[in-house]
Amino acid sequence: SFYQGLSDRMPTPKGFITLKDNETIVALGTAIVEGEWAGFVNVIVHEEYRGKGYGYAIIQALTAWSISQGATQQYLQVIATNVPAVSLYEKLGYQTQYGYHYRVKYDLSALVSS
Repeated sequence: SFYQGLSDRMPTPKGFITLKDNETIVALGTAIVEGEWAGFVNVIVHEEYRGKGYGYAIIQALTAWSISQGATQQYLQVIATNVPAVSLYEKLGYQTQYGYHYRVKYDLSALVSS
């Protein structure tokens, strides 16, 4: 699958955290440790479960795991308009260091018609 291939290409060590409410996955996240840095990616909390502490729990678990792997610093990326996530990260002490933007191409037929 796509996600298995993505995971296989990530450097190691890498950790995956999943939180469940009974059998329903309510939050998940991935950490990748490279030297002293831990990068948190794919941190997601299901919309119906936001505001209940799951995002905080994921970040805490990823942080603990990253420290156990030798990380002393961490970073993450978040879409600036994702207000719930930005609010959580600000409460946890994260500060904006850099901005980025996406480029989107909607007409893919031009790429394959030549």
